[in-house]
Amino acid sequence: GVVNVVQLALHATHACALTMEGTVFCWGANPFGQLGDGSSGRRAGAVQVRGLANAKAVAVANLHSCALTTDADESVVCWGANGAGQLGDGTTSSRAVPERVQRLSGVTALAAGGAHTCARTRQGTVVCWGSNSTGQLGDGTTSPSTSPIRAGALLNAVDLAVGDGHSCAVRDDGTVWCWGDDRQGQLGFGRAIFRIAGVRVATLPNVVKLAAGALHTCALSDDGKVQCWGAGALGRLGDGFAANSSFPVNVLLPAAARDLQLGPDSGCARMVAGGWWCWGRGTEGQFGDAQRLDRWKPVQTLFD
Repeated sequence: GVVNVVQLALHATHACALTMEGTVFCWGANPFGQLGDGSSGRRAGAVQVRGLANAKAVAVANLHSCALTTDADESVVCWGANGAGQLGDGTTSSRAVPERVQRLSGVTALAAGGAHTCARTRQGTVVCWGSNSTGQLGDGTTSPSTSPIRAGALLNAVDLAVGDGHSCAVRDDGTVWCWGDDRQGQLGFGRAIFRIAGVRVATLPNVVKLAAGALHTCALSDDGKVQCWGAGALGRLGDGFAANSSFPVNVLLPAAARDLQLGPDSGCARMVAGGWWCWGRGTEGQFGDAQRLDRWKPVQTLFD
């Protein structure tokens, strides 16, 4: 098995693990080479991403994967499906091994969505590349890009989150800004079809961590509160209802949280006092509580 794992990146059909040594291992579905081992065959066990020995962060999406490197220029490499340019290498050709993202350096954070990718630079700017059919690149257009372009005038970003067709960022003042697909309310600012420029999410306290599922977004505030917005089916919002919400709603957690992680259709929060509570899609036993049920309210898991 893979040892010395420092980060896991999970999506619906494949996953990757970053080790302490800077290597990356992936497993699962692989029709477009998203496991990065040079093949297109499904892998039930972990395989090492070829030619990547200097990674410090990894992100996975539906059909592609990316890693931030420890190179002096802090570059990004991506592999897998590339039909919308989500690998950022200037082409739309799929890659079964890592390819460097064009004209991008000084990266400090990385997030991958359905068919697009975003990064935060040391200057606090956000750049994105790939599909842009719902304005998820944030450049004021709906044209795709095979190389990074700046997401509007957003400055001083400290965290990123990317869904299937939307993107969000936290600024250093604790405010959250989102752009892209808004049909389920996942931008948190009243429902629209989509928005090609960032809008501020309303009524949020000071946000310290942001996460996105396929169709929903959640934020952890400095007071330990978790709020979510967007698609509510399957219990994604954790508020006890299945209705969509275009404004943040409180996740019904028993106490203050200190960490937040989202899957495509679920969410989990780690309590300040310890233990993880999870909500959303659970029909495959995802929460480790011996049940196969969707959870509209958070349930305590077996994980600490």
